[in-house]
Amino acid sequence: KHEGAHSPQARFVHRLHCLVLVGMGWSCYQVAKVFGDDPRSIERWVHELQHHGVDGLRERPHSGRHASLDEAQMQGLAAVLASGPRNLGYAADAWSADLLRNEIARRFGVALSVRHCRRLFCRLQKSLPRSSD
Repeated sequence: KHEGAHSPQARFVHRLHCLVLVGMGWSCYQVAKVFGDDPRSIERWVHELQHHGVDGLRERPHSGRHASLDEAQMQGLAAVLASGPRNLGYAADAWSADLLRNEIARRFGVALSVRHCRRLFCRLQKSLPRSSD
């Protein structure tokens, strides 16, 4: 995926860059391949530009589910992962999504699916410092 996709302004500028190329004759598929976007997204941005002008490319408030865990809880979970399951009384040497699910329920009283915990587990592992083995 393209870099700089963190702020609404950066995403807006990214959409503009993509649509400049479409305006120059590139297909939505070519632009999507270069920038790592879904071609349907490019097509949607073209539609928004045609019907709403440049303001149609700006982000609008999203409805949707709020995060199950707040940022402080996520930081706490990262520390938990770093300490290992044995330090918390589990009989396992390594964390699994199921163990993480149990720990989240115990710590925060939040019931999450194992699938959701797998996603959290991957996200949390990326935030851990790498060991220098």
